[in-house]
Amino acid sequence: MQRNIFTKNDKKPKLLLWVIGISLIISALILSYRQERVYTEDNTPLKTQNIVLYVKEGCIYCKLAKELLDSQSYDYDLVELANNRDLHLKMIEKTGQTTVPYIFINNELIGGYSDLKRMNDRNKL
Repeated sequence: MQRNIFTKNDKKPKLLLWVIGISLIISALILSYRQERVYTEDNTPLKTQNIVLYVKEGCIYCKLAKELLDSQSYDYDLVELANNRDLHLKMIEKTGQTTVPYIFINNELIGGYSDLKRMNDRNKL
């Protein structure tokens, strides 16, 4: 008599399905763990750091910075400078940078969009 793998009394197919299911779950957990373990230059995970973008509406580099952070699923706070000239002048004085965006990570200026992109390209983001 020829055996069929789908016979009612054979437990091997059920065991095989369990093994495959558990393997898929473990693989998904490993991949999500690897995605969360991204480090900055000071060897701390960036995704848990405080990121603040000071931007102006209509600025293409501000838009690119937001898109880059969004594509990597980073949380960040956004401060609009268009209607707050005093704050913008203070940011120029504080940073020496006259162009937006101003990007801060843990209260440290990293620069603008080009600096953020450079960090991303070097896998520092």
